[in-house]
Amino acid sequence: MKEVLKRIKRVATEDFKIFFEPYVWVWRATRRAISFLFRQIKLLFNHRKKSKDE
Repeated sequence: MKEVLKRIKRVATEDFKIFFEPYVWVWRATRRAISFLFRQIKLLFNHRKKSKDE
């Protein structure tokens, strides 16, 4: 019985990984893109501020 449960658990975790891997990947990519955009916007604002001050 224990062996069966172990096998079920292993199969379940494999399915879980296969199912959730893309979501995790998309989430990481999205976060990276968002932080990149924020950095770009900050740079843009700083640049505009500097040109206004001059």
